Amino acid sequence: MESQLQVLNNKGVFSAELAVLNMRLNVKLLRHASPKNISLISKRLLRITSPFGISPKFREGFYVANDSVNIAMLNDLSDELEAMAQREVLK
Repeated sequence: MESQLQVLNNKGVFSAELAVLNMRLNVKLLRHASPKNISLISKRLLRITSPFGISPKFREGFYVANDSVNIAMLNDLSDELEAMAQREVLK
């Protein structure tokens, strides 16, 4: 699971670090996102962030449970955001 966390952090979209006795991850969004993308990110993360708060605060950080499923979801979302950024640059 440590290698999955390193892969997530190396992508440069999210920064995740262990918190609360290694049972949670404190995750921050590193890149600027448009309001449209913030809405997409919030909807995608609702399932994993809802036990810790109503809506995630991207700059201050938000909590998710420290398990491989949540890390995989964050990895998938970071790949999707990276692809969106590439499409916007190409326009």
